[in-house]
Amino acid sequence: MKYLSELPSFQLRLFPKNVPKGTRHAVEIREPKSRQVLIITSREPLAAYKIDLQEKGEETKWGEGEEHPDSVVLGRLGARTYVCFVELKASMQPRGKKKTPHADHALEQLRGGIDHFHPFEATGGNRSHGDEHHDAWRSGEDPLEFLPDAEHEVIGIAVGFRQMPRQPPSASLLNRGGKRVMRVVVPIHGAQNNRATIGFDELLKRAGLSLR
Repeated sequence: MKYLSELPSFQLRLFPKNVPKGTRHAVEIREPKSRQVLIITSREPLAAYKIDLQEKGEETKWGEGEEHPDSVVLGRLGARTYVCFVELKASMQPRGKKKTPHADHALEQLRGGIDHFHPFEATGGNRSHGDEHHDAWRSGEDPLEFLPDAEHEVIGIAVGFRQMPRQPPSASLLNRGGKRVMRVVVPIHGAQNNRATIGFDELLKRAGLSLR
């Protein structure tokens, strides 16, 4: 993957009837295998890019064995900007003979996305794909619909529509460049026909972030 802007961006121009009043931006995240759809709304700038391509035989080019989530959401809430990696799971429980719960796999997929885009050289490590992405964003070579500022907060959220474990996994923290990056499982109940709508602020609150 060279440019994030080349990937599908599901910005909604026509909003569903059930979005909150005052909504000015809405994005749609899809999981084609489970046919899940999550619509995220906001009054403030919001963008989403699908980084796991499974439709029409296309595949995002990731490193061998590298896990990756469904999408990345970029948004602003008040004075702060956020980069939120999102993985959709129809069920968080293991099925059949699988021993690894879907929740644990989802957290690994989130870690893969976080690590792919993290600028390791800029934070004292070796040069990485993340450094190349950040250079392209700063130069304008990879123009995004919304570009978070340098002080943005990063989080990974696995969204489950049903069948959560009796004890959902607790938030998992990664240390990247001296910053703590949280990965967390968030249940969303009441999805109709595998579709759910949630505000960006509400999604981050359910993930445990203190919005300022």
